[in-house]
Amino acid sequence: MSWVDKVNSDFTIITGDKKSYKVNWMNATKMKEYFIAEFTFPDLAGSKVDRGQPKGRRYNLEIYFQGENNIEAAQEFEVSADVLLPWTIQHPLYGNILVQPVSLSFDNSQMNVTKITGQVIETISIENPLTTVNPIDQIALQKEALDESFAISVSKTPTSSDVERMKNTNNRLYKTTVPIIQIPEEVQAYFNLFNVANSAINNAAQSPVVAMRLTQSVISAPASFTVNAKTRVASLSSQFEYLRSNIKPKDPNAIIPVSTKQIFQAQGGTIISAMAVAASTPLTNNYVSILDVFDIIEVLINAYNQFLADLDSIQSANGGSPDSFIPDAQSLTDLNLLFNNVVSNLFVIGLSSKQQRSIILDSDTNIVVLTHMLYGLDKYDNNMNALIANNGWGLNELIQIRKNTTVLYFI
Repeated sequence: MSWVDKVNSDFTIITGDKKSYKVNWMNATKMKEYFIAEFTFPDLAGSKVDRGQPKGRRYNLEIYFQGENNIEAAQEFEVSADVLLPWTIQHPLYGNILVQPVSLSFDNSQMNVTKITGQVIETISIENPLTTVNPIDQIALQKEALDESFAISVSKTPTSSDVERMKNTNNRLYKTTVPIIQIPEEVQAYFNLFNVANSAINNAAQSPVVAMRLTQSVISAPASFTVNAKTRVASLSSQFEYLRSNIKPKDPNAIIPVSTKQIFQAQGGTIISAMAVAASTPLTNNYVSILDVFDIIEVLINAYNQFLADLDSIQSANGGSPDSFIPDAQSLTDLNLLFNNVVSNLFVIGLSSKQQRSIILDSDTNIVVLTHMLYGLDKYDNNMNALIANNGWGLNELIQIRKNTTVLYFI
């Protein structure tokens, strides 16, 4: 079939409630990404890239309802779009695709036309992962086993520099993390962990595994604080960047001791796993929309790939010498299992969370009328406050919201 025939074919969307919508369309675009791990080497130009399976393709939509009933047709489509089941799109250029919408924007500024733009992601038809246990409980068990695996991977006796570096790391972890804690009891518990870890670090040369276990307790504690999941992940991400900066010697020709590399491996892996746990245990309303979940997933993937690249950059050419460092295979295998489980769980959270919508106002209005239209009014004005916060409005919008303003809301 020629492209002319394809372009003249119908564009049909079958929504989750099995209703079929034949729409006009323009500007067909799609994007395809792959799971990748990028490795760089200090003495080698370029990068080594390992490519995995492709992610779901992303399609940008630009569709139209036209005619005297365009607004009613668009409203009916919006109701159908809120059904959580995936859509089947019969696309003139891309054929039949099974997708989930990420965001939709409705523009009624032209009286005879409703323009709808947004993005959809291709989804597979089977549920993954298939589990028979509570995923949060499984993640907690995997995290516990992983921490032990990383702790016992520290087989070399720490040097005096290692002990000093561990103290500095422990102190920084405590000082920069305390400000995010909102419950006094958690502050006291964290302070106690910090003190016990400091005492163990002083004896790290005699008991490196014990010192590492207690240091891991301080590292992992922020993952369970009663604060926003994104705040916890951001705090741990900052700790990871600090840890990375410490592994790089000031002299590029200096030799990094094996014990230093093992400690970095254990602490870095503990931080990455703590980020994963923090992301997968959000408080109520931490993730406003599916876009928030995808942002967190991207942060986790970038940190995980960076950790693997860092380990790759400090490993020895081979393991034939007692002074060689080869990353611990069991620990990294366990980390990979935990990471994949967490990301899968986040996709489940994302697909069950609210979807972003936006409209362009066709007349002046006010916050009370707009809240009533989009969410409905409630006794304590929670819906009104959420609408104000999501759009970053100030005093001016409390008085009047002008025509042609783009309004974000979540359903």
